[in-house]
Amino acid sequence: MQPAHRQLMTGISPQQRPRLRIPLMVMMMMMVTMMMAMMMTIALLTLRSSSSKPAMVYPLLPFEPTANSRT
Repeated sequence: MQPAHRQLMTGISPQQRPRLRIPLMVMMMMMVTMMMAMMMTIALLTLRSSSSKPAMVYPLLPFEPTANSRT
């Protein structure tokens, strides 16, 4: 899914198809927000299951479970 998306981004130039920039930007925003929400939920679940510390402090800081969940 990602290589086809990159081919779309590199293949479309604003001179050829100016109409496709706005839906592509909307799709990019949707995908980015969905990935952010999934990473936040995974991080919250791992923190609540692994540690007994209050879990509201950690999502504001850069921490390890997001980097580990990407692999």
